[in-house]
Amino acid sequence: MKKIFLPLLLLVSSVATAADCVKVRDECLAFTETQHQAARQRGLAMGMRYVEVRERIVAQRWAEKGDKGKMTCGGGVDATCSQTYLRDHHSLSLIFSAVNNGLPLVAVALDDD
Repeated sequence: MKKIFLPLLLLVSSVATAADCVKVRDECLAFTETQHQAARQRGLAMGMRYVEVRERIVAQRWAEKGDKGKMTCGGGVDATCSQTYLRDHHSLSLIFSAVNNGLPLVAVALDDD
């Protein structure tokens, strides 16, 4: 199985642009160019809200894995939620920040079976 996994988060103390600012512990997360590229290849953008991400992914004919519309979410100050989609022999895992309004996208991972 070939696996492509992109680093989840990179915390920085410098100021990021508003489009890139997903706050965790009062600091903006900075997304790498690799993370931006992985999202763009799927018609997404890092920091995009869950509702919009889901609409785009479903329009691309990705099927939700497991219970439709249900994400797996953790708890705590840095909580994230994840959801996996399937298409052909691929699974697309998306991770969202659960501590921000709108559940912004913070990581993209594509697995090949």
